[in-house]
Amino acid sequence: MSLYAPFTPVDAGTNNIVANLTSANEALNIPANSGTKGWQVRVAALAAGAIAFIRFGVAGVVADAATDLPILPGATEIFSIGPGITHVAAISATGNTLYFTVGS
Repeated sequence: MSLYAPFTPVDAGTNNIVANLTSANEALNIPANSGTKGWQVRVAALAAGAIAFIRFGVAGVVADAATDLPILPGATEIFSIGPGITHVAAISATGNTLYFTVGS
């Protein structure tokens, strides 16, 4: 990672989850054959939504509004994830769209 390029998205694109009262999960767009490399994930929330809660994990991961990471409306955050993390889950009180972009 360069000092002048703190986040560089991969070419796989951005995906999203519309978070509601029931947890939903989505596979992250991690490049194939990435081996043991960890990644960064940029999370952006629409400004008009409610607080959403996310959890990174593997297929079947479930987010919990009582214990997981809050994402405020209008926030953009970058998180580092380790190798083996392939999915993200989100939950919210209202239909809040969250966007997930993988990069380094």
